[in-house]
Amino acid sequence: MAYSGRYADYYDTLYAAKDYPGETAFVDRMLTSFGKLPRGRVLEIACGTGSHALELERLGWEVVATDQSEDMLRVARTKAEKVGARIQFRRADMREMPASLGEFDAALALFDSIGHVHHDAAIAAVLSGVRDLLKPGGLFLFEFLHSAAMLSSFEPVRVRRWHTREGDLVRIGETSLDTRNGLATIHYEVIDLRRDGSFERLVETQVNRFFSVAEIEALLAGSALIPRYFFAGFTDRQRVDETVWRIVAIAQKNGVA
Repeated sequence: MAYSGRYADYYDTLYAAKDYPGETAFVDRMLTSFGKLPRGRVLEIACGTGSHALELERLGWEVVATDQSEDMLRVARTKAEKVGARIQFRRADMREMPASLGEFDAALALFDSIGHVHHDAAIAAVLSGVRDLLKPGGLFLFEFLHSAAMLSSFEPVRVRRWHTREGDLVRIGETSLDTRNGLATIHYEVIDLRRDGSFERLVETQVNRFFSVAEIEALLAGSALIPRYFFAGFTDRQRVDETVWRIVAIAQKNGVA
């Protein structure tokens, strides 16, 4: 399983530069101002180590956050306990969201997590499950990798280094594309180089699907969710071109709340 074991422990270091507060503020504004929703119950699927969920609660949302990886949830619960957060963390496969979670004003799938599901039928199951958990008029905001940018600008090999209290953390990512099926396979090697001369090495393989806007629109239509807006990342810019790597989409469940 991806994001398991020690990789979950390294996760927050690997993504320390990610602007979780800024992204969450954009999400909050889209839901409350753009979508006219109250700050009620929000479901985050594939929540990872809980950074977005923690920011959402600070803004006044009642948060239920799910993930398939128990190791990621372990890290998220530890972070939540340290700050006294009341987030409900639940282990769940996004393709089989339990009805026992209840109803939500909004649902989120951030950091291109919907791409962890690779086939149309499985993605349809995710979308249908989200739809069933939303109140009438509820919004689903999700982020996906844009196929145009992936096909034109992906890096076959990428090496990054982070300085930590214990030493250096090095990650080598090797990416290959399956253009027919819209899949990016990334083989990661993470090396923890400690100041005492010891080191730890782990490998992780992740597969993410990338999409065009037209593909997402078709998948949403098949699941009876109405596509409302597509943004060029966490910005108000709705013009999406081939330079946009991540697209934020907003879809709505039909009906009146």
